Amino acid sequence: MMSRPAFWVHLLAALFLAPSHSSRAAVLPLVLNTWSGDFTGATHTAFDVLSQPGPAGDRLNALEKGLNYCELHQCGGSVGFGGHPDATGEVTLDAMIMDAVTHDVGGVGGLRRVKRAISVARGVLEHTNHSIVVGDAATRFAVEFLGMEEETLSTPESEKAFEVWEEGGCQPNYYRGFVNCTTACPPYQLSDNDKEEKMKKPGTGISSSSSGRSSIKRQARFSPHVHEGNHDTIGMVVIDAQGDLACGVTTNGLGNKVPGRVGDSPLPGSGCYVENDVGGCACTGDGDVMLRFAPSAHAVMFMEGGASPTEAAERMIRKVAAFYPGYRGGMVCVNKRGEYGAAGYNFGLSFSVKGAGMQEVETFDVTPLGGVRKGGRKEKEEEKEESVARID
Repeated sequence: MMSRPAFWVHLLAALFLAPSHSSRAAVLPLVLNTWSGDFTGATHTAFDVLSQPGPAGDRLNALEKGLNYCELHQCGGSVGFGGHPDATGEVTLDAMIMDAVTHDVGGVGGLRRVKRAISVARGVLEHTNHSIVVGDAATRFAVEFLGMEEETLSTPESEKAFEVWEEGGCQPNYYRGFVNCTTACPPYQLSDNDKEEKMKKPGTGISSSSSGRSSIKRQARFSPHVHEGNHDTIGMVVIDAQGDLACGVTTNGLGNKVPGRVGDSPLPGSGCYVENDVGGCACTGDGDVMLRFAPSAHAVMFMEGGASPTEAAERMIRKVAAFYPGYRGGMVCVNKRGEYGAAGYNFGLSFSVKGAGMQEVETFDVTPLGGVRKGGRKEKEEEKEESVARID
């Protein structure tokens, strides 16, 4: 017979680990997509392509066209051009596409002045022997080799957002350990102590402090400012009628990010990941934190070990939360059989699905684990509505 303490331990563990909702299932072909609202247009588009006969219905075609939808329609104001500018006011894009049949990847990071980032990522996959191309070089590849148009990614809305941020003293931002970085706009300088440490030659010691450490505090590196309203990603997993998988991700990244920052989106195993005999997952949220755990790859491995899609997603985001309990993130997963689920942490995640036999795209809201920190998308929308009401 189990002892009383052991009984309570097992009971509490069962309650803590119980999935917030069970995984659902759809008939193949299937498209699974992070977010609802205007993001469902991408789900519709991808499924329509996937349903076409012959080569036109190729899974990579479906991903590209589906994700193009959000890149060109600015889904959520956070995907594609005119979205969140970086700390210089420029909008840059990250994207990745992965084919489970070949286990091949194409990605771009910090792409400038080209709107269809996922198409450039596919170009990297199909027309180079590399996996990721970044920055201006990615732009030159897109324009000179793929024949894409070079154009500004800024809009009056993104320019206004940058102006408002500057007027607020460039706060919040994602710099740390610099003089005045919490009160003023960049560029910033190191403190005199940090400058002295950086200038020291090898073998002369690493610090003048009594502790022998840098004056920069070594603390958990995650931003409390990341929420659904100042960044986002569209992540998509498709399964064709033959049961073959592919996944893709595209985003303009985190608002007011440090120029050159690349998040989890273009990194295989982080932004998304697929195994053709198991399933696939895609992530959204605080990519700087989540990429440290290769969450999509781990969740697929959990499904390979027998976990349902929901269980795999919840297990993975709890793994991240064990180190960063205040982070925001979420993921969607689907297995080879068309069973799908999702999980979010401190994050009001929704997702959309369309499978064979569904007349319309179905959407779901996920009850977040860990609660919801303040500052999320719904709160921002409510604040905006209240502000408009006061003006009226």
